[in-house]
Parts: sequence; structure tokens; C-alpha cells
Amino acid sequence: MTPEFRLPRGLLLAFGLIASSLLLYGRNFASPPIWDDHFFVLDQPFLRDPANLREVLDPRNLFRVLPVVNSARPVWLASVLADRALLGPSFTALRVSNALWHGLGAALLALLAWELTGGAAAALVAGALFVAHPLHGEVVSIVNFRSDSVAFVFMMITLLFHLRARRSQVLAPWRAASLAAFAAALLAKESATALPFLLPLVEWAAPPARDGKTFSRPRVYAAFALVLLGYVYFRVPRSGYVTRDGADVFSELYGSHPKLFTPVSSPHPAASQRTGGHTPQDPPPWSRDMTDPATRVRTMIAVHGSSLRRLVWPHPLQGDYAPKVARSWADQRVILSALLWAALLGAAVALRRRRPMLAASLAWIPAAMLPVSGMIMMTNLTADRYLYTASAGVCLAVASFFRGRAPGTASGFRGRGLSLLVLEVVAVWVLLVGVHLRAFRNDWQFFAATAHADPDVARARLNLAVVQSAFGRYEEAERNFKEAARLWPRSRRVARAYADFLESQGRGEEARPLLEQAAGPLED
Repeated sequence: MTPEFRLPRGLLLAFGLIASSLLLYGRNFASPPIWDDHFFVLDQPFLRDPANLREVLDPRNLFRVLPVVNSARPVWLASVLADRALLGPSFTALRVSNALWHGLGAALLALLAWELTGGAAAALVAGALFVAHPLHGEVVSIVNFRSDSVAFVFMMITLLFHLRARRSQVLAPWRAASLAAFAAALLAKESATALPFLLPLVEWAAPPARDGKTFSRPRVYAAFALVLLGYVYFRVPRSGYVTRDGADVFSELYGSHPKLFTPVSSPHPAASQRTGGHTPQDPPPWSRDMTDPATRVRTMIAVHGSSLRRLVWPHPLQGDYAPKVARSWADQRVILSALLWAALLGAAVALRRRRPMLAASLAWIPAAMLPVSGMIMMTNLTADRYLYTASAGVCLAVASFFRGRAPGTASGFRGRGLSLLVLEVVAVWVLLVGVHLRAFRNDWQFFAATAHADPDVARARLNLAVVQSAFGRYEEAERNFKEAARLWPRSRRVARAYADFLESQGRGEEARPLLEQAAGPLED
């Protein structure tokens, strides 16, 4: 640790941030499962038996595919099974654990800021901003998205051990611990692949190493590259929902392992009709447009402009996004996004000598977003959870102005005006978290909030229609089914769900063409 670090104050800060996370998100701990948690958590018998923790931790599964949904994220699986073993079957306990992981991530980020600046003030600012950032509501509220916070925790541990190794006289233990933490981060979620790009940025902002060098030797980076290559070997046969031979994993596993994947009934009405997700056979509405490289680049530029806006001003937010395709380079979204990102990168370059920590923090944002940049196309073009690690760059950038030991001192916050501004931002963000968390109380509110924020999100319309139908709100359900079919005309899931709804209303003739669409070949 840096000479400025004091263990009692550090522990007090860490416990304070963890407690703040619990208080901030506690209002939703007792809420029922929503969205992905129905299938990926609640309906997985494998995750209800704590004894399966031993199987997940079996090192042989690094070389064989464990026949479990989310087998590519065994650290996430282990975290859920550990909760079951320690806290019992309550879903509330899983939500509490989510908030604990988030608070721990904030504490480790605070410690990283302390390491980089040598002061408690910067640590407090970075940790408080990270805990309160409204973008994190999705990760903390949905257990399936805990993978982001778990990966982030191990990424922070990796960076802290890496910095420790640069100052230690005994390198081997710290290097080994850093590489092991990196492996754990990768096995929590693939977003950790951004970490090798964050290493030089942290070294750039940190004090020189014990040998006076600013950056580590090439063999250190080579060791991280080897871990990353090993992860690629592990990940390929588990890539997304598709195996090496191209079969749909869900279909294959349901047939091969019925005991593991027999769905259970749920008291929540939306759980029995999960129709809103995507599969490789049900491409999203924008899939055709994105086959054109130029359209894909323009659209992703516009998408990342929206991401940058949400990182700085996280309101309004929604649970699901359907970005509009950018068909022209003259699209205002493309132009504005390009200018904003050029300004951010230009500032990072311009400040690299005078304000290295600020420059590194600004560069952290695009580096953390590389896995979701669009180089590898994903089912969701953007999501709040994709920005979880990138938001740490914003927090560190603000913390870079706070290098003193205590708030309010001349050597601390460099003026009370800046400290008051940060307090105001934290207060506003806390209020925005409260507003955002209303959407995470149940499925109806979750999908309705998205449909209200953006009526063109087909998946939210479909899921909202399913929930409304389950509650007997048939007129509202039909309106949303029709909108989902209009927005997502090639979706066989929409056709199947809409047909089932019509048949339940005794309108079999109207359902027939939809059933034919659901059973027919997909039109590309």
C-alpha cells in the first residue's frame, strides 16, 4: 500500500461504502424476480442445490463443457451457489448479495484511487460516486447481471495486486495473485477482457515502480496475454448460446439433461411465458441493417454517444434498449457522438503529462468499452450493464482532483466549491437511483417503464403484453402484441406468443397465420 494508506481508515471507508450500497438498494430486496432472473436463476434446478458448488469448482470443467446454462461464467455460478449454501433458498438473499458485491467493488475502486493519489479524499470521492451511480441499478437489481459486478471486483483486485508487485521486493507472489484474479474476472464475465488495456493506464497514473520504471517489462504483459489466450480456449466452445458445432445450447441441453433443465412453476405470472428473449434463430429487428459494414459503424458510433451521455448524466434510463439504425453519416447522432468521443480522447492525450491520472481515467472509459464496441456483434447493441466498468473511469477522473488526506483542507479538496459540487452530484444520483429502482419492483413495472421511455422497444412490448395477458388485461395486452409484431415482424417468438394469446381468447382463425409464421423458415 502507499505510505498514505492507513488500515483503520481504509476499513472504515470500505465498510461505509458496502453499507451505503445495502441502504441504497434495500428497498427492492423483497421484490420478485424479474426479466432474465426467471430463466437464468429461478428456473434452474442446478442453482437450487448448494451441493453443485463442488461441481462448478471442479478444475476439470476448464477442459470440458459443464452442461449448465451460463457455464461460460463459472465464477458467477459459484457465487449464486455459495449464496444458496450460506443464506438459504430466499431470492431476497441473492439480492442482498448483489448489493454486497456492488459495495465491495466500490470499496476496491476507492482503494485503487487511494493507491493512485496517496489520499483518502480521492478514495472517498471515487467510491461514493461509484456506489451512487444510477447506471448500476440493473446490475444490482438483477441477479443474472451480477456477473458484471463480480468480474469488476476481481478486475480491481488484479490491478491492486499488480501495483503492489511493482513496489514489492518479492515479485512472484503478487504477480501470481494478480494473474489468478484476472483469470477469476474472466470466468465471471467476458467483459474482463478489457483489463489488459487498463493495466498500462493504471501504471501511467501510478507513481513509478521500485526500479524507477513507469511501465512494467514486456514479460509481465506477456503473462497476462497468456491468461487471456487460455480464456479464449475455454470460452470458444461456450461462446454465447452456441456450441462449437453451431447447435443451440438451450435446445441441446434440454434434450440431453432434462433433470438439470426441467423448468419449475413460478408464482409470478410472467415466469411461465418467457417470450421476449432472443435466440440464434430469432434475430433482433436491426439484424439485416447491421450486415452492411458502414451502417454498422455509423450505428455503433451513435450508440456509444448515448453511452457516453449516460455515463455522465444517467437519466433517463431504461431496462432494455433498441437503438435506431444510423443510415447516413449526416445523422446528427453520429456527428455529435464522434465529436464527443474525439474531445474525450483529445483531452486524454493533451493531459497525459500535466495530469496523468486524469488522462488515464478518461482513457479508461473507451478501454473498458472495447468488449462491447461492436467489433463482435451482440444481441443487445447497448445496455446499462455494459457500462459498469467504464463508469469507474468517470469516478476516477473526478477523484483525480482530490489528492489530499481529508476533505475541506487546503491540501485536500483544493477548495470547498469542488467538494460541494461532488456532494450535490452524489445527492442527485441517489435520488435518481430511487426513481430508477421503481422499474425493478416487478415485471410489469420493468417492461412498462421501458415501453414508456421508448415505445419502439419490441422486446419490452412483447414481454409487457405477456404480463398483461397473465393479469387479465386483455385489451392492453393485444395492443402491445400488435406493436411487438409491427416492430419485430420476423420474430417467431412474437408470432408464437401472439398466436397463443389469440387462441386463449377463442380466436383460432386469427391465430392460424401467426402459427404458420412461428413454424416456418426464418426469412433473412
